[in-house]
Amino acid sequence: MYAYALDVSDINEVVVAVQAYVAKLELRGAKPVDVQARASGDDLDVIKVWADLGPASTETTDWSDAAEAAILKDVPGASEFRIQVRVEKL
Repeated sequence: MYAYALDVSDINEVVVAVQAYVAKLELRGAKPVDVQARASGDDLDVIKVWADLGPASTETTDWSDAAEAAILKDVPGASEFRIQVRVEKL
């Protein structure tokens, strides 16, 4: 048994918060029509986010970079993990 407690966010709780946050996120005039966030199965410190911007005309790379920065800034506990946002326009 450990004599101390770690103050580390649970990745699953942060994933839920990230998904809810990105679902409401509007950047560069575009808001996602569908969002999925998951803890990476390969890396223990990575949260992967997929966002579908639908017919939006914004550049996906710009939106992805801005979303990653916003998540790290605004979602409690997110800065403890590496955030990877993948954006598509389907």
